[in-house]
Amino acid sequence: MTKAMFITKGEEHYPPMGIMQLSAAAKQNGHETCVALTSIEDVWQRIDEERPDVVAYSGSTGEHRAYFEINREVRKKHPRIKSIMGGPHATFFPEKTLSNARLNAVCIGEGDLAFSRFLDRVGEGRDFSDVNNLMTNPLQRPQLDPLVQDLDSLPFPDRGLFFDRGDAGQNPLKHFFISRGCPYSCTYCFNDSFRKMYPGERYVRRRSVDSVLEEIDEVGARWPMKFIKFYDDIFSLKVDDWLKEFADKYPKQVGLPFFALLRANLVTDEMADLLKQSGCHAISMSIEAANPRIREEILQRKMTNEQIIAAYRAFGQRGIAIQSNNILGLPTSTIEDDIATLDLNIECGKYARVMAEFGTAHPYPGTALGDYCQKHGLYDSGSGFFDMHQSYQTESPLNCFTPMEKRMQRNLTMLGPVAVRFPRLRNLIVDHLIKLPTNPVFFTAFDLNKATGYMQHIYQMERSWGDYAKVLYRSFRKNWFKRMGEKVDAK
Repeated sequence: MTKAMFITKGEEHYPPMGIMQLSAAAKQNGHETCVALTSIEDVWQRIDEERPDVVAYSGSTGEHRAYFEINREVRKKHPRIKSIMGGPHATFFPEKTLSNARLNAVCIGEGDLAFSRFLDRVGEGRDFSDVNNLMTNPLQRPQLDPLVQDLDSLPFPDRGLFFDRGDAGQNPLKHFFISRGCPYSCTYCFNDSFRKMYPGERYVRRRSVDSVLEEIDEVGARWPMKFIKFYDDIFSLKVDDWLKEFADKYPKQVGLPFFALLRANLVTDEMADLLKQSGCHAISMSIEAANPRIREEILQRKMTNEQIIAAYRAFGQRGIAIQSNNILGLPTSTIEDDIATLDLNIECGKYARVMAEFGTAHPYPGTALGDYCQKHGLYDSGSGFFDMHQSYQTESPLNCFTPMEKRMQRNLTMLGPVAVRFPRLRNLIVDHLIKLPTNPVFFTAFDLNKATGYMQHIYQMERSWGDYAKVLYRSFRKNWFKRMGEKVDAK
């Protein structure tokens, strides 16, 4: 048996599903796992207490730097411990990840099988350089296992890894996945690049309805649960037998309100009816950009403004609230384009309860949009790593905007959601406030608007005054880092 410790900054209240899935697979194969949360505890004390054989990390570009630094220290202080990293950054930049972080192995692609095999070899004291999906030599790319096609064959995520420590398990909002993969090629997303790693394979896979409901039942039997969030890229691509079966069984077996992600150009009245029948309370449906040219040419999101408005109207008519996602500061865009995106959100808000999210474009390396920015010299460094914050909700890292434009974009990320919820403030915000220096007052308005709006409209459930206070506190901490935090050096 090998003991593995996952080291993650985590979200102690919203734990990372990927790590829980890997932990479940490891335990199924006879290994032991634990976790260290850098956000709330001393990693070195946890290592001394748990004495793991392996430390494991998973991260995207931006947050990878913190894990690199930790692992370099692990190798100095505990040379006997083996280390491995997976996730988007390791998958798309395995050579640099392996060498810069001084890792023993990097996991490329899906790690369900590879991670357990790695633990097997470590426990047996054997070489693991020939394990599929694992890179141990930056000069040699590993062979990849096929994608897991039967998702029902996987164990349910090991939520106890996080839920049995702290207050994570007491959060009445619980997250679930029903599928893997997305068929679309949005340029800001890793999905397109990931899909190309597996040519000829079925990339979009979905669990059976019965498997999903069984997992929900198990979680509800162990921990408080009042609201469910399905975190799949797209909950439903069309009206099919799966959706009809879900609409029939979910209300009878679970009956809790839920949140799901959808795509506007796929929405039909029949789909909206089935989701309403199921118990859907809120959805997330991205607008991203109001300018059709930018949306289609820069983002590869081929849908019209009319389709977007029609989809919002369809759900609004059924009393389903909507979270909209939007990207400001896109390449070739102007501040007028960003304001038009705000206005399209306000227009959609005439037909539904809309809580808007606005971020600035942070095109990550490994995505088509990141490649576009590098090709056109939109990063001063030319590498795509420099001037990148861990959050895409801070100042634009691109050099195609003036300091004033960057200020206006950043202010719109905070005040735009306020204008969508309270349209009468639109002119004051657009004509005056976004031109002022970014300040804590703007952040406070944003944070209060988001915390109260989400509790009232998106994740609506019974809460005590103590619960409200906890939500407000966590919201402030989390959003301060995302919106007001400083840039981190790219090392």
